[in-house]
Amino acid sequence: MMQEGKGETLLKHTKKKTVTDEGGKLDLLECSYGYPQILTNKEDSPQAKVNKDITRVMDQRYQSNCEEALVNALYIVDLVSVPNDGLIGPSWFPLKASVTYRVTFNQHGILSIVFLEFRWYGGAHPMTEQFSMTYNVETGKQITAPEILGESEDEVKKQIASGFTKQFEKDPDKFFPDSIKDLAKLKFEYRFYLKGDNIVFYFNPYEIGPFASGILEYSMPILKKKQ
Repeated sequence: MMQEGKGETLLKHTKKKTVTDEGGKLDLLECSYGYPQILTNKEDSPQAKVNKDITRVMDQRYQSNCEEALVNALYIVDLVSVPNDGLIGPSWFPLKASVTYRVTFNQHGILSIVFLEFRWYGGAHPMTEQFSMTYNVETGKQITAPEILGESEDEVKKQIASGFTKQFEKDPDKFFPDSIKDLAKLKFEYRFYLKGDNIVFYFNPYEIGPFASGILEYSMPILKKKQ
């Protein structure tokens, strides 16, 4: 499947796996991981380096999470085989691990991709995790937020902390108070992606807020005026 972007031409790749029970009647597990690859004919090109890096990350996640889901599926099969309170049964299947993606920036030699990983291993609710990769396709290397903004790591973190603290002041229930304190101390790791003229920083569920808050994001213009 070919996807045309403003910059690089991208191909969609998908890794899939389905595991059934011994009788072949019940799907125990479904894994489907989608990711883009840049169309290139040169194995040593910067674009090929980007492809290899994306593939490496996706292969690691695919193998780790699909194996974990399968272990859980087989465990649940054992639970179903003995009398229980009815809360655990065939309706739990198939367990799932999947990744979808969207390209949020693809121009001026920069490619930014946002991935959404969905995991349902049984339990109270599924888990979602957002992760992202932003590349300079002319060098084949990932680029950092300080490189994009032309600022130091601490300066970037201060702006992230300020942005999320303002959100906390408007809607404190979305956040863990202790996490906001850690932001103020610059004791945190962050992720980002590019979208239009903005850089978007985000945290996944449970990182700085409860599951119900979802993925918390703070967007700021890349070419902002210095105060």
